[in-house]
This record gives sequence, structure tokens and C-alpha cells, in this order.
Amino acid sequence: MKAHCLDVSDLAPPEPMSTILTALAQLPAKHYLKIIHSRIPYPLLTKLDENGWNYRYCPKQKSNNHEKICLFIYRSNDQVEFEAIPEHLL
Repeated sequence: MKAHCLDVSDLAPPEPMSTILTALAQLPAKHYLKIIHSRIPYPLLTKLDENGWNYRYCPKQKSNNHEKICLFIYRSNDQVEFEAIPEHLL
């Protein structure tokens, strides 16, 4: 699988959600989004659940004195391939 990286951590709402949803609409098969975000985007997670996307996020990490999370979003039918990616490559 191939990663597409987005950093939405400096965007003001609702730009992070609209940026992510636009990227998902254009995401090719067997690819996933790796997103850097300033917080856990609970409204987005609800939309992902409703539309059959799988996701996982890593705990907050310090970056330039700000805490950020890393969110991975992938198609549900790509779950086996996504889970096979070694942690250090995500």
C-alpha cells in the first residue's frame, strides 16, 4: 500500500475535515491517508464510520512544542494489507 500524507494541524475548522474528505474522494485503491492533526477529529471519525472507512490513530506526539496525532485512514477492504505494514514504515 502507498501512503498519501496530509498535515492539517495548522488549519482552522472546518478546513481539516473538508481537506481530508476531498483527499479521500480522490484516494486510489490500495492507498491510505496518513494525516497529521492537532487533535482527534471526532466528527470526522463519525463520518468515516458511516461511510465504511477504517482508521486508527497514534497517541499525541510533540512537534514544535505542540501535541499532534497521526491518523491513518484506509478502505475497509484494504485492512489486511494495511495491518501487514510494519509499524516503523507507517
